[in-house]
Amino acid sequence: TVVLLDQFGTMIDFLHLPQLSGFIPKRRTFAGQPYSIFDDPKKNRDAIRFKEFVEANLPHALVVGMGHPEGKSLRDELHNVIERITAENTMVLQSLETGAILKFSADESIAMAWENSKAAEAEMPSSPPIIRRAVALARQALDPLAVLASTCGQFKEILTVRLHELEKHIPKELKGRYIDEVICTAVAQSGVDINMAVSHPWKASMLPFVPGMGYRKAAALIKAIGKLGGAL
Repeated sequence: TVVLLDQFGTMIDFLHLPQLSGFIPKRRTFAGQPYSIFDDPKKNRDAIRFKEFVEANLPHALVVGMGHPEGKSLRDELHNVIERITAENTMVLQSLETGAILKFSADESIAMAWENSKAAEAEMPSSPPIIRRAVALARQALDPLAVLASTCGQFKEILTVRLHELEKHIPKELKGRYIDEVICTAVAQSGVDINMAVSHPWKASMLPFVPGMGYRKAAALIKAIGKLGGAL
């Protein structure tokens, strides 16, 4: 599943690619004949759909999750499609600020925690979990601390993520307190853009971790700014 986000982390569109799901072996090739996903009857239809999707939207970057053993194979296949687009549309890609479609691989552990979080259910109640995970994965490329803070809120979904092999020896309450301290320190060091937090609620997840703020004060501040016109 591919999702397209704008620069503020709002989902614009999505595309399901069932041919590229699960384990699909590569087609047998002959010596000297390079493999191409576009010639593979098990994948070519979705490869073309993905190519058209990228060409129509020209994203700045492609982030591929590595949460499954087949992630590396999927990444290589999608990179091949991007390389085909780059070869055929050199002048068009130069219009991007990045000059090309950047390619990244990312760990999915935080995105997996967010997909089943209360924040995800509230924001995207009708979206399937795979779309929520893809949105979180893309948002991590834009603002990783905001996504992380969202899983460290009152429901502590971050506790479902294995952070260290010895963490099982730490009481759950104590581990939650340590996580709060780390996020508070990170938020204090990075700061919070109040106007972005008001206009894009997913970024407001950091506000309660501002030292001295907390959940009730953060909610009251967001509400007050909304009544004043939505911006400071």
